Formats: sequence, C-alpha cells, structure tokens
Amino acid sequence: MNELLSLPLLAPLWAKLPHLPPLLRQWGDAPLGRIAAGFADNPPGQAGQEKASNALLAAARSMTAPVLGDAAAEALVQRLAANPSVLAANYHGVECFPEMVQAIHFFALGDLVFEPAEADFGPVIPVLSCSSVSLQSQTYPRGLMLSRRDAEGIGHVHLPFFPSALQDVMASRSPALTMTQLRAMRALWLHKGRPPLLRWEREAVDAIMDRHVLRPDVLDQPTFSAQVTRVNASLCAERYSQARHANVIYLEMEALVTRLLGQDLEDEGSVMHRILFDPQVRALILGTLAGVRGCWRTEAINGLALGRTGSAGTVFFWMPDEKGRRCPLRLCVTRPGEAGLGFGDTCIPLRPAALLNALASGTIVPSLFTSYMSLTLDHGLRCFGGIFLAEYLPAMIRGVASAMEAAGSPLNVHSPGQCLAALPLTVQIKDGGLRPAGSVELAAAGGLTRAQLNRIAQLTLADVLPLSLASWYQDYIPFRERTPDWEPALERVASRWNGVTVKPQS
Repeated sequence: MNELLSLPLLAPLWAKLPHLPPLLRQWGDAPLGRIAAGFADNPPGQAGQEKASNALLAAARSMTAPVLGDAAAEALVQRLAANPSVLAANYHGVECFPEMVQAIHFFALGDLVFEPAEADFGPVIPVLSCSSVSLQSQTYPRGLMLSRRDAEGIGHVHLPFFPSALQDVMASRSPALTMTQLRAMRALWLHKGRPPLLRWEREAVDAIMDRHVLRPDVLDQPTFSAQVTRVNASLCAERYSQARHANVIYLEMEALVTRLLGQDLEDEGSVMHRILFDPQVRALILGTLAGVRGCWRTEAINGLALGRTGSAGTVFFWMPDEKGRRCPLRLCVTRPGEAGLGFGDTCIPLRPAALLNALASGTIVPSLFTSYMSLTLDHGLRCFGGIFLAEYLPAMIRGVASAMEAAGSPLNVHSPGQCLAALPLTVQIKDGGLRPAGSVELAAAGGLTRAQLNRIAQLTLADVLPLSLASWYQDYIPFRERTPDWEPALERVASRWNGVTVKPQS
C-alpha cells in the first residue's frame, strides 16, 4: 500500500488531497469486509453521540412511508435507532456514477453478504442524498449515465430525462417525470450526432427504463424526489438479487434537514440555534470555516454581492430563484445591528421566525454545512462519504466545536477520525477493455452475485485502489500539471487493479 501511495506520478494528486494518504494508511492491508464492518461500529465520543434523535427517526418515517410503504419506513427507523451510520455523499438522482453506485456495496457489505434470519423486512441500507445540486452536476441527476467516456474523452455518455433548459435547476426543484416527457427524451438518445450505444448498453438502458422508471408506481409519485427514491430502491433490489433481504432506501437530505430545523430553530438548546442566532458563536464559525469546502468564502461573509454562478459558497442556506436554480446567500444587514442572509435585493433576518417562514415557503434550502451540522451535532447521525466529505466534515465539526468552546459553552463531541466510505472501485465490466461499472453496466451484467460480493469482502484496498487513483488523477489534475509520460504511467497504475470483473450478459 505505501509503495502505491508513494509513486512519483501521484505527487500532484496528494498536493490537492493531502488528507487522503493518512486515511488510506489507517486501513492498511485489512480486507474490505473488515473495513466495512467498522462503518456499523458506533464508539462512544464520536460526533453524533451514538444515538439518532427521536425527531430524526420521526422525520425519516414520515418521508419514507408515502413513497415505499409503512414496512419500509418502520425498518428504516429500526435500523437508524440501532445504528445511526449512513452513507451521505450521494446526489439525489437515479444513481449511475460508478464511485457512488459501488459505495453502496462497500458501505453495506455485511448486510449484503450474510443471510439474516427471516423477517418481514430485511436490513436497511440508508443513503442520504443531496438534492440542492443541479441536474447537470457530476453524478448527473438529470438522467442516466454510462461509465464510458464520450468522444472527447472528457465526460461520460449522458442520456437525459430533462431538456437542456432545465440542466441548472436543482434536483429538488425539478418537475416530476412524465411518460410523455420520458418517451420524447428517450427518442433523442438515438438522434444522429449523439454517441451511439453499444448493443449491450442499449439493452441495459432499455431494461432500466422499462423495469424501473416507466412504471405506474414511479410515475404516479408527485415529485421527482419521490420518483428517484422508488427507482433507486428497485434498481438496487435487482442488482443484489441474491441479497434481496437488504433494502436500499434513499432520503433527500435537504428535505430531511428542513423538517428537523422546523423544531430546532425554536429550541435555544440546539446546536443549530446557537450557530445561527448567537452572534459570538456565529462570527467565530464564519471566520474559522471561511474557505472550507462545503462552507463559504470571505466575500460571502463580508457582505459582498454574489453572482448566482460564483464560487464563494453560501452562508448557511441556498436561495432558489424563480427557475429553481440555486443562488448563494451572503451576510447582509436588515436594519442597524441586525444581521440577515441575502441575495440580490432580498435580505432575510437571522431570526427564528423569519428563517422558519423562509424554510416553510421554500425560499431557502439548507446548505451542506447546515445539513451536516444538524444531522451530526443535533440528531446523532454518523455520516460517511467520499474523498471530499472525509476532509470537510471533520473540519466543519472542529470549527463548530472550537467556536462553542471559545464562547464558553463547549460541545461534547469529537471530530470523526475516519468517515471515508465512497471510495474503492471494486467492479469493472469487460467488453474489449475494462471500465468501472455503474448502474447501467451492472444491469447489463445481471447484477452482483453473493459469490462476487464475498470476493469483494476478501479484497484489500491495495487490490482495488489503483483504479480509483487513476480516475482521480484524470478528474482532478489539470493537463498543465501532468508529466509528459503521464498516460502510460497512469495505465501502469490502473493495471495493478485486481477486483471483480463482470461481463455483459448479451
């Protein structure tokens, strides 16, 4: 493992992601099954205080029951009450992105590999997914996505559900899918000029559409969010057909947090109340976390006007515009001595009643910072995610804890030492060459068998990390920073991958 991480080719990668090598070395040569078992552990002193709150359990039940039924909702509540660990780096769309698709069977290997006792409803794998991202964001909530790169080799092949006019709309504000719309968009996938689909890709896409998307129980759901939850549940059930006892349940993160804030903003003892409404605590947090991913930059807290598409982050919440696109909020002054959050000519007072009204009307949407701090510090969840969450979530928790201590009211929490779970690419599909398997590719292969899941559990990180390293290098290292021989060198790294290979069934 150390030799792999120390390759000179990867030096630019670690310069951008310096927190990763220490986290990867913590796992060492342990098999993935043993690593995954750690996600279910809940040691004392971790952020989240070991137990999900009653308010969170009630909100999770009320969100799940109308979409997946009472049995699923009750099973989710029991799972979160017994084990508050959740996968929390996904985006709220039909899950296709290989890294996030494969995070599910890494995070939940124990539930998928071992056959449980008979029960009305088997183990639940909870996934919190972000819906404040645009439809066009990296994991492509706008439609289906292949792991194959497009003709330019830059992005993936996309199969949109929505027209391009909606590509910047947040997933949470996207209109519900309709039969008419899906048929029209599906016809465009074969339009001249679009990347042609291989035969097995076409068959897999057709199967996903016919068996999971174009179903009355999906199209009858009132929102895109609810439709996504149903589609992902059925996709995962088919993918892990020899582990049908396990049930993957997606919860829209910002919608869950909005329900929780409905109580917490009026509770002076809640962490979020103190973050938002205690001027000393708020000022310390804003200063400490300026520049941290998922938070805000100094221009946002200095009251400078922000553009909708800028890179200054947002202070505590986003504001959707009339088209459903997210707009960043900055600190503003509503009247002398009173702070607010504003975009353009709008300035919402930082008072409980004003924020509650804005949340209830949909005028504001919780940011990543607000969502994770509410879920971890007020409601007891242990959130696991990808390579960026593994850095920013501990930084957020440390920032809040240090501000509270400086203000004379310390929190009894500790920054999580390891919250990385959306990481190893354990499965590739072979059709000529090899490429990572997302939902379309796994559907083409007939899913994963129990034997394949058992093999994944026995692999080490050194067996599968080479493919992730090659992928990150291509995604995050600009061409100007790459050495002249980077392509063959990266191929040599990727060739060291020793995971599970599947093939299209057709």
